[in-house]
Amino acid sequence: MVPTICRHYIQLRYRLMQLFYDALFENTLDGLPICRPLFLNDPEDLALYNDKEQFLNNEFFVRKDLLIAPVLHPQSENNNGGKRDVYLPQGSNWYCFVNNSMPLGAATEGGTTVRDFDANINTNGDHIHFIVPIFVRAGAIIPTIEIEQYVGQLNAEGKPNPITLNVYPGQQGEYTMYLDDGVSRSSAPKAEVDDDKANDEYRATKITQSYTSQKTREIKVERIHDGYTPQYEQYFFVAILHDPGEAKGSNGPLNSVTIAGQQLSAITGNSPEELAQHLNDSGSNAWYYNENINISFIKVFDNASSITINLGYV
Repeated sequence: MVPTICRHYIQLRYRLMQLFYDALFENTLDGLPICRPLFLNDPEDLALYNDKEQFLNNEFFVRKDLLIAPVLHPQSENNNGGKRDVYLPQGSNWYCFVNNSMPLGAATEGGTTVRDFDANINTNGDHIHFIVPIFVRAGAIIPTIEIEQYVGQLNAEGKPNPITLNVYPGQQGEYTMYLDDGVSRSSAPKAEVDDDKANDEYRATKITQSYTSQKTREIKVERIHDGYTPQYEQYFFVAILHDPGEAKGSNGPLNSVTIAGQQLSAITGNSPEELAQHLNDSGSNAWYYNENINISFIKVFDNASSITINLGYV
């Protein structure tokens, strides 16, 4: 059981490698730490300085939207068999992170203390996703990549490892992503690093999402610094995670996906695996809805410095 759990969370770490890399790059630019105390991301939550102060010592953020609440004591009767309380900062709603393995549950309002979160050590059913309590801020954009046996494995084999931008339900959100060759010091920003080899050879991409009306949502992917072009990744994916309360039509909560003014037809197939394969094989922008996990997946070819994706909801 222990090797299974360790394997699961090591693989999750590799899936989140882009998030860690972006946090490290941001640290170079502005000094913000990779792992942050709750008050740094949510300073307006006065409860963190009063009755919720104890959570400053046992919860932390990775960058600004991924909240980690690890169990810090051995599982025993003293902690109800691996259960713990989790505080979710005020000002945002929060979704329990399940790594796109199942549908999202309902959002929890910020300012709530989730009592006795069940993080006990077992691998029954889908429980492995909850052994480390993880929450995501509503509206967040969290990048993931495919699992590798070591960092850069797929590229080293001449294969792409496209990024998936996971867009959570919420009125608005933004994320800045950094890409470079991952090896040389030439990617370092000249103005920020005292290094003769620093040459600004990186790409900074700002991703924003917001609702433009009750039933329409806009996602913008804009290169704000374009000093690097990935060698293998000619496209990326956007995963639209749906709230369980969203109305659904024949293709799930979305009835239209438009990129650069062109409306895309939804891919059809007999199973989620077949749909995913059709999306991977598509030579143009495409999308499909996976009803098993309540997520819409969009393939977007990265062929412009600014790409706008418009979503129409049922």
